[in-house]
Amino acid sequence: MGQNLDRLKLATGALLVWGSLLASPTLAAELTTTQLGIKQRIDGLYTQNREAAIAFQQGVGAYNRGDFATADREFRRSLQFDPNIAMGHYLLGNILFRQGQLPEAATEFQAAGNLDPKLADAFFNLGVVREAQGQLDAALTAYQRVISIRSDDWRGYYNAGVIKVRQNNLTEAITLFNSATRLSPNSAQAQLQLGLALQANNQSILASEAIRRAIQLEPNSPVPYYQLGRILSLQSDFNGAIENFRRAIALAPKIPEYQMELGVAQINIGDFRGAINTLEAMVAANPNNGAGHYNLAVALHRSGDLAGAIGEYEKSIFINANQPEALYNLGLAMKDLGRNSAAISTLLNARWVYNIDRNQDRVAAIDRLLLEMIFPFPERRG
Repeated sequence: MGQNLDRLKLATGALLVWGSLLASPTLAAELTTTQLGIKQRIDGLYTQNREAAIAFQQGVGAYNRGDFATADREFRRSLQFDPNIAMGHYLLGNILFRQGQLPEAATEFQAAGNLDPKLADAFFNLGVVREAQGQLDAALTAYQRVISIRSDDWRGYYNAGVIKVRQNNLTEAITLFNSATRLSPNSAQAQLQLGLALQANNQSILASEAIRRAIQLEPNSPVPYYQLGRILSLQSDFNGAIENFRRAIALAPKIPEYQMELGVAQINIGDFRGAINTLEAMVAANPNNGAGHYNLAVALHRSGDLAGAIGEYEKSIFINANQPEALYNLGLAMKDLGRNSAAISTLLNARWVYNIDRNQDRVAAIDRLLLEMIFPFPERRG
């Protein structure tokens, strides 16, 4: 059995968790009634039309009370009297965005920017909408406009950096994240994303430093601990990874990815009992998590519990049939348990999937194994 265990592979999640500053897109800082200065606006700072000014200010009052239905109605009424109120279009765009009306929100933000080319928040929110629509080039253009208008606003650099990551341009993303952290050194999110971009660009030492700064800034956030754990795992510092995964779990005990990564790190240091306990708890709470069942199977397999491993491999395959590694390992476990007929059938299934994936090395390895099982070499005698 031991000769096969080095073939067992662990399943892990994606290393990088890219979330923009507006992961669930949030709009740029919105102006308060005090900032708007109601009397000044009625006197005509935004419009010379008295009816438009009155409707606009009534909309502002409703907006700040959270009465968005009334605000929507009043802003539209003000724009009927005077369609050139940039702030009216901007605030109406915010309301439309809250309602999930992305194309309409984009139209209002664009109108606000056209009327007031220095209104950075209009371009910022336009970028948010375009990003939510999957229009990355248009989003990047909007964020670059924010940077040109308000070069000291770290959020423009940050969101532009996120777009560059999604476009797989890590070099420019790192430059933008560095600008964001320089302008806002206390932003844990900027430090975190800088670290992730650096790691993706194979700059592990700098990546670790940036994520540790994120932890110092937000010690009660689980995400930096989790991501530092992932980086340490890649560096084969599994004990350090385990420490950080445990901290992430202590802060967010119900996130299965954190538990699974802890289990994987425990397997890597040979703590199979610890890994089994971790992964059993994880799949009990998340019975449809195929990767969790797979990793639990690997832990059981490496601990010598072949029957338990077979059961977990089968659960993983039932959830996701297209898992050649699970099929392959299941075949190995069946073989080692003396269930040759079932092992041959399972390995043939694994071979079929590997062949589709064009993994010819694994196909050849299975062919050799099947040949040995079907036509065993006679035992040599002295």
